Amino acid sequence: MKKALVLLIVMLMARWLPAQGTNAASWSPLLLYTNGDGHISPYHCGQMLQCGQRYFMAAVPNRGGQFISWEQVKVAVDVKTVIYPSGPMVITTNRTVTPGKKFGKAWMSFGMEPETVVLRDDHPGSSVITEDKGWQANFTATKK
Repeated sequence: MKKALVLLIVMLMARWLPAQGTNAASWSPLLLYTNGDGHISPYHCGQMLQCGQRYFMAAVPNRGGQFISWEQVKVAVDVKTVIYPSGPMVITTNRTVTPGKKFGKAWMSFGMEPETVVLRDDHPGSSVITEDKGWQANFTATKK
């Protein structure tokens, strides 16, 4: 009986205590790309990581390949929605990946940053622009 009473009290108190975890706004998708034959370990593109934390990852070339560099990229996704008075709705999506500075080591440490969302009213329609930073690992085939 005591165990049931303690469990009931803990469950009731949990409803009024502030959450100690993180909220959904503190997580962001990791954007990873490869150029050439290789892969990135241990993370994958789209994996949700906690913002403000430091992470380590490595670029691993496939057999017969060689790592060249990491490149930080800026990724912008523009989703435009237009609703016409006659009823049809048209949605267009444009994704732009812009290269940035390069780094030479196959392993790297990075801090996860939150993505930025911008709402814009265009005439006609509206746009939602999501901007994020990602990483691209560049590989080349070794000469024989």
